[in-house]
Order: sequence, then C-alpha cells, then structure tokens
Amino acid sequence: MSFINLLFFLLYRFIFWPLAILFILIAKRWNPKLQKLYAQRKSMHTPPSFEKPPIWIHASSGEFEYARPVIRKIKERDPSQPVVVTYFSPSYAGAIAKEPGVDWSSPLPLDLPGPVHSFLERLRPRALLIARTDVWPELITHVQRRKIPSLLFSTTVNSRRGLFSIYADKFRRWLYARVSQIFVVSPADQKRLRSLKLNNVSVAGDTRFDQVIYRLEHRRPVKDFSRDERFVFIAGSTWPEDENVLLPAVESFLLSKKLRFIIVPHELDHVAQLVKHFTKINIDFSLYSQITEWNSSVLVVDQVGILAELYMRADFAFVGGSFRKKVHSAMEPLAAGLITIVGPYHLNNREAIEFQSVTTEIGPAVIVVKTQNQLSTTISSIIDQKGDLAKIKWLIRSEVLNRAGASDRVVEWVGKQASDEHHFKT
Repeated sequence: MSFINLLFFLLYRFIFWPLAILFILIAKRWNPKLQKLYAQRKSMHTPPSFEKPPIWIHASSGEFEYARPVIRKIKERDPSQPVVVTYFSPSYAGAIAKEPGVDWSSPLPLDLPGPVHSFLERLRPRALLIARTDVWPELITHVQRRKIPSLLFSTTVNSRRGLFSIYADKFRRWLYARVSQIFVVSPADQKRLRSLKLNNVSVAGDTRFDQVIYRLEHRRPVKDFSRDERFVFIAGSTWPEDENVLLPAVESFLLSKKLRFIIVPHELDHVAQLVKHFTKINIDFSLYSQITEWNSSVLVVDQVGILAELYMRADFAFVGGSFRKKVHSAMEPLAAGLITIVGPYHLNNREAIEFQSVTTEIGPAVIVVKTQNQLSTTISSIIDQKGDLAKIKWLIRSEVLNRAGASDRVVEWVGKQASDEHHFKT
C-alpha cells in the first residue's frame, strides 16, 4: 500500500468513522431517517446458517433495482442457492425483505473492523456482488483477505476535474483494486477506470435494462382505456417545477381536442393541486382511483406502482424531475418505445443522454426542452408528424432490447467462481 493510500485508510478508519458515528448519535434526535438507520444497526440480527454458502448482494438503496434481475437469474439456475442482500439506507428495507428470491436481508454492518469481521465470520459467503458503486473500504479489505470473490456490477464512472478529483481517483484506484472484477456499463466507463491503471475492468452492460424489460413483459393489470384519434401524452414522476412548465404547454392541445394527457405526480399529496388546476381551466379529467375506464381528456393518477404499465398505453412521454434538480429514469418510457421528452436537468441519467443519438423518423428518441415554448413546439411537431408511430416504437424498443443481458453475465461470472460447480448450473 502506498503512503497516500495508507494515509487515506487511516483517516477513514480513525477520523471519518468516529466523527460519523458522533454525528449520527447527535443528529438522529431531529432526523427520522438517521433514527431508523441507527436503530436498524443497533438491532441487527445474526445471519442465519445456510446449507451452502450464500451469494451476498449489496445494494445501497435504490441500487436494488439493478440487483433484482440478478437475483431472479440466480434462482432460475439454482433455486436452492441462498441469496443474502444487505443495504445501507433504510428506505428500501421493506422492498428487499419482500423480494422473491431473497432468503435473508439486513442493513450493512458499520464499516469498522469488529462489525465487519463478525458479520463475515457468521455469513461466510460464496461471493460478494455490489450493485453500482457502493464499495466500503473496511468491508472490501476483509473480503479480499478472506479470498471471497467480489464483483462490482452495473458500474458507471463520472469524469471529475480539479485537485480533489486527483486524490479521489487515487483512493478509488486503491479501493477498486481490491475488488476481484468490475463490470462497467460502457466502453467510456472502462476507459476511465483503466486510466487509473485498473486492469480488472470489463464492459458487461447495465442490469437495470433487464429489470425494466422484465417488468414490461410481466405487467400489472391497469384499468381500461378508451381510444380515439388523439395522441396520448404521459408525464411521469412530475414535481411542481415540472408542472409549472407542463400544464401551460399542454393546455391549448387539450382544449382543441388534439391530445389526451396522463399525469403521474411523484408525490400523491400533489394530486389535489392538479385537480384544482384542471377544474379551473374547465378541462374534463378523471382520477384513476375513481374510474373503471378512462374516457376523459386528462387522467390524474392517484395510485403508486403502475407508471411502467401506463407508459405502455401512451404515444410519447415526459419524464419528471428534469425541470427541478435531477430527472427520474428515462429507461421505462424508452423500453415502452416512447419518444421521451426531458427538461434541462437530465445529465444525471445516462439513457436520457445516450438516446438523444438514437434517430427515429421524426427526430431523436430523447428530446431536450428548456422552456415552455420549446415543449409546446415539440408536442406540436410530434402530433403533426407523418412517420409511422408503430415503427418508431419498435425502433426504440429494439435499442433497449439490444442492451439486455447484463444480468446473465453477472451470474455467469458467479458460476465461474464456484468451487463446487454441480451446485450452480452454468
């Protein structure tokens, strides 16, 4: 270990964690999320004993969406293979515990020598799979010492500049070198990590595509939609900042009966404001919870968990958050084959960037707008387009399907690490 990496590690163990624990103990009085985080780790259960070593998957929080298809593939190949999932944030604890295929779940132990050693001593995993980027120094050091195969999958790397990035890269190089294998999403990610002299890197794609495709192939039932000649425009996971642009932009199209509009707010407590707005401008609307079939011009969705299915009923889409701070995932509407509109704040989402270069008969698969006028113009151009909408949807879906298969690559890697291969079919 070089001097700079040793210094980083000592600062992490003896300065960062004592200060972090002190902060949690003080701040948890006012922060419910920190209270839950502290309580979960204080009451952590001992891992159970399994008949054979479990595959351990760590997903910090929302990264669990990248782990779902991997878990499914593991169980398809060997239903008796135990799967353990750990998480850092308490927000996904319930969803992880209920996921089919997860045999046991737990918060990740504090990244300190004692808790990590005790956890590994009891769990004795066959392999560790880490979703995205959530590598912890103490944890990966202990895993490496025990010669437990480890894989970082669906990994992306942001380019950084400045003095801090130099030291961050040095630390990342030291940290990632302790992982057995890194599966990155794209060649650009591979190039970035190899520039840090990391040779354990290969391109394997993004497992989230597998999850989105699976979800659309196993759709939940939604209520009936009546159809007419009007295009259906859906806005998913919207915030008030998005709606301040969206609602004025679609108003004239609704009044002239050129468009039908589905709006799915990110927070259900904003439904009342939407109802007030459409009542004020005298547009016929329905609440999803109150209908058996959608016949009105506007559908306000006051139910969670069906956005992916609703994308399949639309002709084009807008993704919320992109006039706020960060766009939500554009992957679901693209997987549904929809031309997808985003606002200026979309650089956090890779698909929102990459699919701008996917060309259809009427323009890019992802269209960026920065103002209300630009959004109105874009809606008008889509409505007036002369292209074959079914063909456009097929083209966009094909681009998504071409990106499938990353989960198989992860599971194949696990199979290659097996010392007792008859337990895990490859």
